[in-house]
Formats: sequence, structure tokens, C-alpha cells
Amino acid sequence: MEYVTLNNGVKMPVLGYGVYQVSNEECERCVLDAISVGYRSIDTAQAALRFLIQSGVVVIPKSAHKDRMIQNMEVFDFALDAEDMAAIQALDGKESLFFSHYDPATVEMLTGLHR
Repeated sequence: MEYVTLNNGVKMPVLGYGVYQVSNEECERCVLDAISVGYRSIDTAQAALRFLIQSGVVVIPKSAHKDRMIQNMEVFDFALDAEDMAAIQALDGKESLFFSHYDPATVEMLTGLHR
């Protein structure tokens, strides 16, 4: 796998696997297959969204496509069971993969204090 290094030093695979429009019945098999062949960046936004909502986190997904907006609203049509919630929680490395809220440069960039 090839990676790109993000500004915060995190290495991100240049190739990911998405499950857009994959049925719920087929999704688990597809993701397990993708992992078994080497994918490490998996886009499971609908489950990721459901996990956050069930965890009491407000989510603000971005989409410029109406069909995806509709799919985002379908997150209320199902719930993750305790086993799924635990499996997703186990993936948490207790560190942002995007940026550190403790890094002064990041805080300045986010708050505009660098001006």
C-alpha cells in the first residue's frame, strides 16, 4: 500500500474502500474482504454516523448530493447493537487522526488567532 503523509504526520493510505450503496446484508462481508486483501482506509460513513449519534455526539455530515443527504437521514432507520458499538469503540486510539487540539499552531489556525 502507498501512503500520503498528512500535515499532522499521520500516514493515510492513498487507496480506500467505500461501501456507498452496498446493502446492509452485504456490507459486513465486503468490509471483511477489503481488510483481508489489504485495504486499511474504509469509508463506512453511515455506521460511523450511527455510532456517533448513539454515543451522544452531534454530527454534521457534509454532502453536496441530494441522494447522500437522504441516505444521511436514513441513519435513524436502524440502530447498532451493543456488540457493534463495542467493536467500533475498540477502534478508538484516543487520538485524533486529523489534528491535535493541543497543538498551538492548530488551535491558532482553527480560532484565527494567528492574524
